[in-house]
Amino acid sequence: PSALLPPPDRICLTHLHFDHVAGLPGTLRRLADDAPGRTLEILGPPGSYDLVASHLRFVAPPDRRYIRDRVDMVVAELLSGGDAVRPARDGGPRRRALFPGPDGIWTAMEGDGARIRAAPVRHRPRVPTFGYVLEEGRRRAAVLSDNCGWGAAADEAFADADVMVNEATLGHGDAAGHRRRSPTGHSTAEMVAAGASRARPRVLVLTNFSAKLGGATFE
Repeated sequence: PSALLPPPDRICLTHLHFDHVAGLPGTLRRLADDAPGRTLEILGPPGSYDLVASHLRFVAPPDRRYIRDRVDMVVAELLSGGDAVRPARDGGPRRRALFPGPDGIWTAMEGDGARIRAAPVRHRPRVPTFGYVLEEGRRRAAVLSDNCGWGAAADEAFADADVMVNEATLGHGDAAGHRRRSPTGHSTAEMVAAGASRARPRVLVLTNFSAKLGGATFE
């Protein structure tokens, strides 16, 4: 079924924890095979450029050259006012810096009736994390990965989506215990519902259930 999907123009990274970026080298290699000459923009938090450049540096040299020759990569980092804008590395992908607007939201792409916006969410200390709002015409989807909530600026960005996708890793009553043991930065279904009551999506989809939940049920 994946072969039926068109090659992407953009990849949106929510944060840079390994389990969320480990598949990037294989994805780039597949794009080099399936869509030679295509421009690919990778959106992500500060550090995304170094991540992609390191991936390319440490893959096998034949694959590295193959990917660079066939995929025109641009890495756009979602920076804040205090972040330094650094140049691209020699032989690395192109680099672009994006900054938030007055509303605290990043506009990552806009044109041809579509728009991608990024809003900050809470996950782990010192791990910048974003949720993305994908808009096409009147259709809007808010897609969030690992998080334990968000602030007022993101409320506005996520408001009134047709679909909101959010993680619900923890079971009922687990959040307080997890916070005492370690700041996991994940949500329960109840926490997601509280956020959704403010965002008012038409459909809420819960994902990323922990294997520790076993046969747990939700009401």
